[in-house]
Amino acid sequence: MESPPIQDRFKVSDFYVMVLIHSSQYGLSYLSMPTPAIQWAGQDVWISVLISAISVHLIIFLMYRILTRRNADLIQIHQQLLGKWTGHVFNLLFLCYFMVTAAFQVSSYIKLVQAWLFPEISGWVLGFVIFLLVYYIVSGGIRTIAGICAFTLTTQVLVLTLVFSAPYFHFRNLTPIFEHTVAELIKASKPITFSYMGFELLFFYYIFVKNAPKSQRWAHAGNAATTVTYLLSMFLSILLFKPEQLAKEIWPVMTKFKFVQLPFLERFEFMGAAIHVFRVMPIVCLCLWSAARILKSVSNMKQKHAVPVILIIVLAIFCIISSDEIMEKIQTILSNFSLYLLYGYIPLLYILHLIRSKAGKVS
Repeated sequence: MESPPIQDRFKVSDFYVMVLIHSSQYGLSYLSMPTPAIQWAGQDVWISVLISAISVHLIIFLMYRILTRRNADLIQIHQQLLGKWTGHVFNLLFLCYFMVTAAFQVSSYIKLVQAWLFPEISGWVLGFVIFLLVYYIVSGGIRTIAGICAFTLTTQVLVLTLVFSAPYFHFRNLTPIFEHTVAELIKASKPITFSYMGFELLFFYYIFVKNAPKSQRWAHAGNAATTVTYLLSMFLSILLFKPEQLAKEIWPVMTKFKFVQLPFLERFEFMGAAIHVFRVMPIVCLCLWSAARILKSVSNMKQKHAVPVILIIVLAIFCIISSDEIMEKIQTILSNFSLYLLYGYIPLLYILHLIRSKAGKVS
């Protein structure tokens, strides 16, 4: 069963796959990523970043093998490989995953704002404003979302400001190299892998890409760009802090902005905290858009009606998970789910695809 044809005016160029993947990976989880990873791997944590990056590249390769052969999104692939009702069950599972992820990202950003900018600000008011903006963007379709993702990448210029911390680098912190065991490096890659998640959304916007099979190189380029960013973040964290110091930092990446001193801006970390809303928007928009497409498929609801329904549910989830204890539990659940999805579900889906293809049962 192939997906219905989509007009080119609703599609994005294959180049935007790099933008979509990189912006959907580069969320707020990278702010605290160095802390647990460095505790396991210390100065060798950059090796764990490469381990996670290579594994994600392999999974992207498997995803394209499935998508190009099936010429459908994951919603239809589930029904092709698992049947109508079982496929609906798995689609609903992804629906819940995307809604919880969207609520978690917004809640994480509000915690950041309350910690660094406005401690007394009302979380639900700020969250409501963010979700209103998200609704406006998602209503414009995937092309509008892709444009927002491209715009948010301009925040990468913040990396240049970290040159102010160069006088405080301690290059001895990088040695000795290869001191940790393979087991320790793999354990350190677990929290890093969670920061790479977001590329799985490719399963849903693939059919909205022009020359989709040729976009694979851009998908790998997007993941490579994320890898470079994470490597830079790790090296800077090691050069500035010792592992025992990082253990006490909740957001070590934000702490590095304290080293930036400009004549016209005394507290640069305030700008760093505020501008991170552009890191949240692409992930939330893509999650809500994908969730709306799943709801549309399962309930035969129109997309324009599915978006507000999903948004209301996400707002309810956002209000429920506002406490710190629940946030920690949600992060653990999402982290574990992402590992199962990355190293278990997608490879198994690829194997099932091969079995069905060789058996001559491709719909």
